[in-house]
Amino acid sequence: MKSISFIKNFPVLALLLLVLIGSCKKDNDRYYSVSDGRFQIYSEKSRITGNVVENMSLTEANKFNMVFVNPPKNNEAIVSAEEVNGVYIEEQKILLTGTAVDVPIKGKPKYEGVFTMIIKVKIDGESYVLNTKLFVDKPNVSAITLDLSEDVLYNAVGEVSRTFTVYPRSTEFEITASAGLTASIENGADDDHKVLKLLATDEFVMGDVVIKAKFLQVPEVVKTIKVVAFSNGDGTTSKPYEISDFARLNKVRYGLAYNYKLSSDIAGAGFSPISGVFTGTLDGNTKKISGLTFNNATTDNVALFNELGTSATVKNVEFVNAAITAQNNVALVAVTNRGTIDNIKASGTVKGKQYVAGVAVNNFGKVTNGDVTALAVSGDNYVATLAAKENTGSVQTNNTILNIPNTFPAIVYGINTVTTTTFSFSPSDAIIEVKSAPANLTATPIAGQKVTFTPATGFISGDVLLNLKKGNVVIAKTIKVYAKQEGSAFDGGDGTIGNPYLISSEDGLIAIAQGMDKNYKVVTDFALTKPWVPITNFSGTLDGSGHKITGLTINSTTANEGLFATVTGTIKNIQLLNVNCNATLAFGTLAGKLVGGTIQNVKITGDVTSTNGGDILGGVVGEMSAVARLTQVYTNLNIKAACGMVGGLVGRLTTASSGISEISNSTATGTIEISGSKNRIAGILGRAEGTNIGGGIIKNCKSSVNISATTAIIATVNGVGGIFGADQNAGIVPIDQCMFDGTISCGFSVGGIAGVGSSITNCLVEGAGAGQTTTATIRAVGTPATGNIGGIAGTNKVKLENCVVKNATLRASITTAAMPVAGLSSTYQNSGYSANSFVVSTSLEGSNTVPNANSVFRISGTAANGTGANKKNYVGSGVVTPFRDVPFVEDAAGLDGLTATVTNQAFFESTLGFDFSIWKIGTDGYPTLRNVGYNGTY
Repeated sequence: MKSISFIKNFPVLALLLLVLIGSCKKDNDRYYSVSDGRFQIYSEKSRITGNVVENMSLTEANKFNMVFVNPPKNNEAIVSAEEVNGVYIEEQKILLTGTAVDVPIKGKPKYEGVFTMIIKVKIDGESYVLNTKLFVDKPNVSAITLDLSEDVLYNAVGEVSRTFTVYPRSTEFEITASAGLTASIENGADDDHKVLKLLATDEFVMGDVVIKAKFLQVPEVVKTIKVVAFSNGDGTTSKPYEISDFARLNKVRYGLAYNYKLSSDIAGAGFSPISGVFTGTLDGNTKKISGLTFNNATTDNVALFNELGTSATVKNVEFVNAAITAQNNVALVAVTNRGTIDNIKASGTVKGKQYVAGVAVNNFGKVTNGDVTALAVSGDNYVATLAAKENTGSVQTNNTILNIPNTFPAIVYGINTVTTTTFSFSPSDAIIEVKSAPANLTATPIAGQKVTFTPATGFISGDVLLNLKKGNVVIAKTIKVYAKQEGSAFDGGDGTIGNPYLISSEDGLIAIAQGMDKNYKVVTDFALTKPWVPITNFSGTLDGSGHKITGLTINSTTANEGLFATVTGTIKNIQLLNVNCNATLAFGTLAGKLVGGTIQNVKITGDVTSTNGGDILGGVVGEMSAVARLTQVYTNLNIKAACGMVGGLVGRLTTASSGISEISNSTATGTIEISGSKNRIAGILGRAEGTNIGGGIIKNCKSSVNISATTAIIATVNGVGGIFGADQNAGIVPIDQCMFDGTISCGFSVGGIAGVGSSITNCLVEGAGAGQTTTATIRAVGTPATGNIGGIAGTNKVKLENCVVKNATLRASITTAAMPVAGLSSTYQNSGYSANSFVVSTSLEGSNTVPNANSVFRISGTAANGTGANKKNYVGSGVVTPFRDVPFVEDAAGLDGLTATVTNQAFFESTLGFDFSIWKIGTDGYPTLRNVGYNGTY
């Protein structure tokens, strides 16, 4: 009793205690913000609820309401508080759900006054300490005193507050707020004050907050406060809402029937058009809206208002330095006007394509008394000073609409001598200005909307930029001008990036060889009828525009050939269908070499055969180097090869000294059949070389390729993977978020993802089922030398993490203690290890004699190598080893892994650390990848 009164009566000492304890902290004095993702208690929002009265036992209404963010994964906390003034919290376990939890408090307050309760919260072995105020009142209160102003609360944008006093101090409040408002009452800066806090949404315009104050059986007190987002007014004609800044101008979209006026000049950068139908009044009150800006050239229907209703009025507004850029139906004030727009003054720019106007696009009402001469309006067609569309009954004074007819020439051929061309458009008194012309061509406007073209020696083709204009309204028109007549190899263009040569035939594709640094665009599907002569050293751009080129036939006897030999430029958006390629040396169907160039959104189907006794064959590219990029590629190829370094997409990737070469978002399907005693074979990339760690990456790729070898040499083919064959140095090409669901039948060192791999993360191997007799996912028939079979890797050199093998059959003809079969990786090199991965519904089969049959393990064939460590690998149901006769052992080396009894999403997230923005639970109940394989447009 003395200690309580001591603190109560000596506020300086109590304040010192408060400072020493802190409002909410961990016991090691480290603080964390919400953005850290760490658990945090809001001490200023947490409080004791219910009326608390001297010498009256607490009831169920009395709780400690604890507000928090970022609850721990197990949602558990232990909360307690030692007795203060007869009130305490028994130590108890609570579940932290949502953003707040009520903790029961007990006891009978001994004295009236303000006390500090020290509340302890323990979570995951860490302690948090916070204080909260305990207000205790006398029992003989006859009335509630609530000093809370009911004046209108203006400027309610975001968070606003009002401070007040109340007696008794433990008075409870019931709050009702209009839509768009969130209201709460918190303790103030001192013991005598409370704070009403209001949080208004973007949509809030006006509303009420009703506060009922309650204490025991005393009559409740009710206060009603009108809350308004604007700086003044009530939205009526006589007292419009006053708009003082851009935030409040933006509120108009949520109160389309009210009346408004500007009370200050406003900066309007970055607006979003006000949708719906505005039926009120916006009076600019001679104020300015400066810098009203919209910039998205692909958006239609853009203006300050989408539509003004018949009762709407926008008047007396000055727009200064407006900058509006959109696509079609673009204006400054309204897309559609059915009301009145009066006395608008504007400067700046309005830009679009079709139907662009200074004030309103589609006018059914009145546009009067404005001055927009300082507003530059431009577009492609139907461009107007005031209104782009004049409807019956509409009024628009001194309106000009520029209109280009369908007969307006966009391309002019045959300019090899002085020629005058007519460019008719309306109104007929509008003029033509020549803004620019290509080299060796002079373009001169003359009366009657005509242009005289005068070519000089060397003129081939180019763009002439014309301005068609009247007053402040302009249409910029680019005219393609050619010296040649129609026909020849190309259909148009000048080979620049903005104006590529247009190809619609085999002759056009062949003609690329005459300008290998130019830019080209395919404009239609066509077939190739002649054996192809590869184009060398292409550094330009070829955009197929999604078109199909069929019948590519190549018989190559020179190294590093394909449709192109060496590509340093860009090839994209093209389909090569039904190819028939034969090579005797290194080869890639699209490019023999990709050197720092880009291949994107390409599809290739057909047959590729190589009799090369050396190395390198790629279904798309023979060899990548110098920070090249191959992405969004899809292949369905039947590949036959006598060589090594064979990939369904790329044969070999050589990393640069810096930078990253990328193979991503691609899918390979079809078959690969090897007829030579070779290695480094894979569905995506056969071989990686170089010393730059992380100098390449294979990401989000999928292989459904069925890889095999001919009977005579099958036992010797090794370093084979569903995605990747083998690397030269550990870690040079990480593999992430890749999937294999094809089959492999080769010699040894075989893996569903990599034959000999390095960093493998978030990868999936999925077969046709465990115990398959004819369609084993992976089959090895050779005597293993560097590794046997692993569901993910034959041999792994760095890390193997967060991978899944399911519904697979892994079958080896020969197994040894050093070269076993394993669910994830057979062997390791360098610092290779496996961790946080999962095998389920999979058959692991070695030779059917003991002890060879016992060299089969559910996870890893051997202990991790170097500094690596196998850990936290699990197996689910249906993982079988048919010929092994020794029990599974959960050993330190992690060979058999741990058995998972529960395999839900929580298990994979919490126990194995799977990222479910990458993974999702599939229809079989196990993880599958969210985004894997080709994601282009074919």
